[in-house]
Amino acid sequence: MTDEELQKLSREELLKVIKVLGRNWITLDGLWFTGVEDEFGMEAAVKLDERMWSKQAGIEARRMREALGISEKGPPGVARAYSMLTPCWADAFLPEFSGTPDRLRVRINHCNAQEAREKLGRPRFPCKVVGLSHFNSIIRAVDQEVEVKCLVCPPDPLHGSYWCEWELTLKPSCP
Repeated sequence: MTDEELQKLSREELLKVIKVLGRNWITLDGLWFTGVEDEFGMEAAVKLDERMWSKQAGIEARRMREALGISEKGPPGVARAYSMLTPCWADAFLPEFSGTPDRLRVRINHCNAQEAREKLGRPRFPCKVVGLSHFNSIIRAVDQEVEVKCLVCPPDPLHGSYWCEWELTLKPSCP
């Protein structure tokens, strides 16, 4: 779609285009992962996925922050960057944020990737290492004074009604 064609679209049409493009991105990621998994096995798919997310999430966070002029730092800045990634990301994973500016928890209540795998009869994706790479990539783009800790994530057993939970904190100050 050219710039000229985009400029002719209404706000509602532009929002629909953004959502479709975001959903397409998420679909591509899932198809890529299952293609590698089918061809080379889960271990290779996780290894390559971790490598990709260790770069991609930070690139996307940096671009979005630059495009929108966002300068927020600390755990809230990382959480905001996370929530602004690929359109539909928040819809696909329904992140819930709670806590304080110095200690923020991110809980994923709904996970399109895991739920799609269940529907297809595939085993759970052990995504903890990928999630850590994802968050650390965003942290490098937003504020390197933040650290992430995984509280629960597959391959850990499900914990209540959510798939995973992460904690973002400021690194302790050096004396």
